[in-house]
Amino acid sequence: ATSLLPSELVAAVTDGGLESFLSEGALPKALLLGSKPAVSPLLKSLALALKGRLQLGYAHGEAAPETATALGVDGFPRLAVVPAGKGA
Repeated sequence: ATSLLPSELVAAVTDGGLESFLSEGALPKALLLGSKPAVSPLLKSLALALKGRLQLGYAHGEAAPETATALGVDGFPRLAVVPAGKGA
């Protein structure tokens, strides 16, 4: 059943893509930096439940060290929440 959850609601954020993610749209953002390469079903479920109210993104922390550094993250998992209209 978890394979039916839409993955396109969770933005994939890589190094060099943080500013693009943060500037896209007017919604507040939440970016999960995790240690696993795949987006979890829980994050996909949250994205579906919060569609239109919060933009969710996921970055595989070890593969996106510049993104983690820009957000001041030194361990995983971490959740960075950015209010609407704010940058990193």
